[in-house]
Amino acid sequence: MKKKRLLIAALLVAVIAVGAVNLSRTLRTIPTDFSKIKMIYASDGVSRYYYDTLSEDSKVAYTLILNSIRKHPKEVEIPQLSEADFHEMFCALSYDNPELLCLTNESQIVFRGAKAYFIPQYFEEADACEARRQTLETAVNTILSGVRTDMDAFEKELYFHDVICENTVYTPNSSDTVGYSAYDALVEGRAVCEGYSRAMQLLMTRVGIPNYLVTGVGADADGTSEGHMWNVVTIQGENYYLDVTWDDMDKDNDNRYNHTYFNVTSADIQSNHLEIQPDNNNCTATVFNYFVRQDLYIEKYNAEAETLLIREIQKTGEKDAHSFEVRFADRKAYESAVSALIDNGGISELVQRATRRTGVHYENVIYVRDEDMLTLQIAFS
Repeated sequence: MKKKRLLIAALLVAVIAVGAVNLSRTLRTIPTDFSKIKMIYASDGVSRYYYDTLSEDSKVAYTLILNSIRKHPKEVEIPQLSEADFHEMFCALSYDNPELLCLTNESQIVFRGAKAYFIPQYFEEADACEARRQTLETAVNTILSGVRTDMDAFEKELYFHDVICENTVYTPNSSDTVGYSAYDALVEGRAVCEGYSRAMQLLMTRVGIPNYLVTGVGADADGTSEGHMWNVVTIQGENYYLDVTWDDMDKDNDNRYNHTYFNVTSADIQSNHLEIQPDNNNCTATVFNYFVRQDLYIEKYNAEAETLLIREIQKTGEKDAHSFEVRFADRKAYESAVSALIDNGGISELVQRATRRTGVHYENVIYVRDEDMLTLQIAFS
């Protein structure tokens, strides 16, 4: 009698197991309904440029992944996306969210019947990644503590730009994971262009300044070129290009930087920033260009321009600073200034006239010229 009961029980278990397998197979053929997903990133007030360019299914996938990724799941079910749409969604996820520190580009989409899954790849474990994120958060909060309530958007942007340039060294690295994140720039103090750009993006987003990353090719004066990343910043509804990396002139740890590429136009940047993506950024305004806003923009090189230079030399001494910069409206004004100040030594007379009032004595004058952007930095030691 006991043997018969055991046999019946075994048959019952087998029937249940077969039923479960069949149910699992059936469920795989039914697409998941994601219509009730709360699309929190569509209305949270944060500027997410690339999210806004996605299809509805891609936005759902973006939301599902971003909601769960800090826990390092092995997979996340998402709507079915084509390979092209998946790539676009993954780039959007990466480009919009500089706090994402541990995802690698090897993450992929897989299909099981009518269902699709995001399979993330991480370069470190969840605990280590969370510790890294918290360290970055501490660094960000330290920088944000220097933001005054009376600062406008331009002043906040300038403050962040200068903090990054002062504390980060451009450090090319062969590793696929070092130098490319906001953590590398703000915590480690060493980064490539992507790290600089993501750090700037993170800080500006935290204070509500709309901005996004752009990519392209940077062409150096020596004819070399390589892939590059920088920012588009929006102030009072107008877009500007900002390239913090190219403003940082670190050499032999002398911690020098300028503002040549601070809020410039498409026309300004097109001579050495090529193949820009996206390419419709409409950067035409000049109101919040560094030189325009700071009254360092010179229309003609004349007596009025010399008065401006004397004023800046005096201010440099009074602030115990080491340099100032000016920009010229066109090549004629730029070349006239270079000829008068550098080729013919006119800067010496201007320095003497300025320092009679301040009592500051300079041993050396150094010039940093940008032929493309028509800027001149004058540094003292």
